[in-house]
Amino acid sequence: MKKCGRISKVLAFLLAFILVASLLDFVPAAAADNAFKAVYTVKQLKKAMKAKSASSIVFRTETYNDITIPYVKAAKNKTIYIDAPHANITN
Repeated sequence: MKKCGRISKVLAFLLAFILVASLLDFVPAAAADNAFKAVYTVKQLKKAMKAKSASSIVFRTETYNDITIPYVKAAKNKTIYIDAPHANITN
């Protein structure tokens, strides 16, 4: 009877460990920031263009207004993807 109790405890511990491990994000935050940065306003876009951490920026908006992409000298080597189906974009 004691052997069955130990097996149950070990099994419960392993299941709990697997559950906790599956909830953790093992990708470092710094590595995730280097790939893409998603922004939703022109102010956020300008800040992301100045930041050194993001190499690619995704600008998404549902606005119907005209949007002008600001000039930022530090954004020379950045790629900007624009997802604004209703807006007129000016560079």
